[in-house]
Amino acid sequence: MIFSLRDVTVAFDGKSLFSPVSFDLKEGDKIAVSGPSGKGKSSLFNVLLGFERRYQGEVSFDGKPLLPAVVLDIRRAVGWLPQEINVLSTQTVREFIYMPFEYQVNKPKRPTLDRIEYWFDELNLKPDILDHPIGSVSGGEKQRIGILTVMLLQRPVLFLDEPVAALDAKMKKKVVDLLLGNTDITILSTSHDAVWNEHCNKIITL
Repeated sequence: MIFSLRDVTVAFDGKSLFSPVSFDLKEGDKIAVSGPSGKGKSSLFNVLLGFERRYQGEVSFDGKPLLPAVVLDIRRAVGWLPQEINVLSTQTVREFIYMPFEYQVNKPKRPTLDRIEYWFDELNLKPDILDHPIGSVSGGEKQRIGILTVMLLQRPVLFLDEPVAALDAKMKKKVVDLLLGNTDITILSTSHDAVWNEHCNKIITL
């Protein structure tokens, strides 16, 4: 297994955001975390990524307790795509895609233009938007650009926050097939979308 959670909850000022949850994220799993807005889904992801320490219960990664020394291993293994992508409105799509590859750990995986264009084709994006300001593209295009970027990182585990929320029915099916149909990647997601959730092998409700 990759992650193991036992009776995990997040508590602020002595108040838990959700009832304790226990589950394992194993290689190849596609798990969706569901629940009302503000229930703590993002906080749970932040625990697993080592950003949030105000939690109770036990978390382990590859059999190792979630200690600071393990957090770097987690961030090398996990590709994280938040629902809201923070970008400079003047930044081009090309600059946004290449931004993660400026970090030393990702430089060896810097993609070629051919590889980027492959994913543009897979996600029905027009290559001519590469040099458009990312602030000028639609919400659905921005979401697909985010998916493209996290796929280019070639991480074995993906954390995805509402990955199909801005997509129309046709593109949603395409992304579901590309991601949830890929047996080589492990996915933990948050989702309120029925189409996405019905293709996951487990739903965790907070």
